Amino acid sequence: DYSFQLPKKVRRAALCSVLSGKFREEKLLVLERLDLEEAKTKRFMAALKTLGVKDALIVLDGRDQILEKSSRNVRGIQVIECEGLNVHDILRHEYLVFLRSSLEKVERKLRP
Repeated sequence: DYSFQLPKKVRRAALCSVLSGKFREEKLLVLERLDLEEAKTKRFMAALKTLGVKDALIVLDGRDQILEKSSRNVRGIQVIECEGLNVHDILRHEYLVFLRSSLEKVERKLRP
């Protein structure tokens, strides 16, 4: 086994760096909430259109089955929980969309 695991401090520093880069580029959006009444891709696409986003990583604070089902067939959109946030996924997408509660969780996680 030749795998190599980065130290926790290095992973944290990389995540902070890429988050600040998205913020500087104005590619980081924070929403109060993203409510969909039912799991319909059409409604999800309408919400994305109002945001002006086509390729995005959406970070949630917990599981939201309606949002996950609505976004499943949309090209360029990935929905993850904040515990699974990583540098690779952030760099793969143009925009990073946080819900306010998930951003607060990530901030607490990144504090030393």
